[in-house]
Amino acid sequence: MFCVEHFILFIFFWIYTVFKGSATQGPCKNSFKGCCPGSAWDSQNQKCEQCMQGFTGENCSSACPYPTYGRDCQELCNCSKDICDVITGCQSFTTDNRFSLLPDETTTKMAENSTDSEIEKPTDNDILLIYIKLIGYIDLVLFCLYCAVSIYDRKTNKTVDIHAIVFRPNRVYENIEIDFFQALENQYT
Repeated sequence: MFCVEHFILFIFFWIYTVFKGSATQGPCKNSFKGCCPGSAWDSQNQKCEQCMQGFTGENCSSACPYPTYGRDCQELCNCSKDICDVITGCQSFTTDNRFSLLPDETTTKMAENSTDSEIEKPTDNDILLIYIKLIGYIDLVLFCLYCAVSIYDRKTNKTVDIHAIVFRPNRVYENIEIDFFQALENQYT
């Protein structure tokens, strides 16, 4: 019975996790799908996602204003507005002189000022979802083990029951003889 209860709980948690994705909306009520500024609705994942680097505002509709760039416009460009990119920051130009038999040529390469990529930390909802799934999987494994042990016990109990039957002489007739002789003794005494 204990495993059946766990299995039912597993089914409820599974239904919750499946249907949670279709009904999820962000916490901000006055915007599209409840997504707060700095995030936009992702129809594929059915949840609010953080804006891409270089964009901010409601539904990620605004590019970062100069001199900011990057995720949530938190980085600062230390260059002119012309070479500040909203996604990657300052773009520097380097010259590369090459020697050749032809007249001197100067080539220009564009290098990007890279920033450290941020690792997104899981939210409380993500952690809760992981725990719910983990408990569900453990319950599923325990339920399968319970079923396997039950089937094994039934098979072994059937074989024991068959071998436990011992054929003995019928004692009914023995009792009749004892009763007969006792009745005869009682008559003559």
